[in-house]
Amino acid sequence: MFTRILARAGGGPVDVDAQVLAGVVRPVLENLRQGALADLF
Repeated sequence: MFTRILARAGGGPVDVDAQVLAGVVRPVLENLRQGALADLF
C-alpha cells in the first residue's frame, strides 16, 4: 500500500526505490517475526 503511494507520487526512480525498499524491509520483518516466535516457544 505504502509503496504504491510512493510510486504514484514520484514516478520512475521512486518506483524502483520503493521496490528495493520493500525487498529490504520484508525479509527484516520476516526475521523479526520468526525470532519473536522462536523466543515465545
